[in-house]
Order: sequence, then C-alpha cells, then structure tokens
Amino acid sequence: ALIHRESEYGISFHEMSARVDEGDLLKQVRIEISPDDTSLTLNTKCYQAGIDGFEALVPQLADGSVETIRQDLTQRTVFGKFARPAAAAGIDFDRSSDEISALGRALGMLGARALAAAARSNCARWAARRSSAT
Repeated sequence: ALIHRESEYGISFHEMSARVDEGDLLKQVRIEISPDDTSLTLNTKCYQAGIDGFEALVPQLADGSVETIRQDLTQRTVFGKFARPAAAAGIDFDRSSDEISALGRALGMLGARALAAAARSNCARWAARRSSAT
C-alpha cells in the first residue's frame, strides 16, 4: 500500500470461504495512511485496528447481532505477502522522488525522506549532464 501510495488501508474479519479472503465481511476497520507512515507505523496502526475491531466484533458474535457485508471483489485491492517490489527493490533514480520515498518508507529504510532528497539531487545532476551533452 505504501509503495502504491494508497491513502487508506484496512483490516477485515470475514467468514471463511472456499477461496482465501473472499468470505462475507464481519467487521472492517479503515486506516488512514499518512504521508510519513512507514511499514512499521502502518503495521502498528493495523495491529491496533485489529485489536479494536476484534473487541467490537466478539460481543456481536456472542449475541448473534453481526451483520455481514458481501464483498465486492472487483473493488478490493489485495497486497499479498509474495508481491514484491520490482527489480529486487533496487532504487531506480529515473523514478520521482515521491516514488522513491514511498519505496523507502515501505521497506522500512531509515531516512526515506533523505533518500528522496538525494534522488532529486541526482536526477537534477543527471538531467544537467544529459542536456549539456546534446
């Protein structure tokens, strides 16, 4: 989600189904992604949202008041654990500084903002060299 610069993330509790993560939703908690979130801060928010969501869901399960919501599978985004960044997470300095910063924050790199600033500087130098060569 960070690499794709999503603005929102979430956790869901759902019924078990024949296919992974396709059961009706029992509880969903949306999480705002801030521009400075890292993999650590986003995971911490998700962990807390999971606790809060579970605490709200358990009494509903106990008294039978859970209202399920059918998932619209065409509208969801799934970031599976085997989906990996391109080029073995190498930094492509042809990318924008925002993209490089997002990659750094997603991979837990300390100083992702500094990395993006360095990328801007390197890109500017590269562009200047390229224009002077033509």
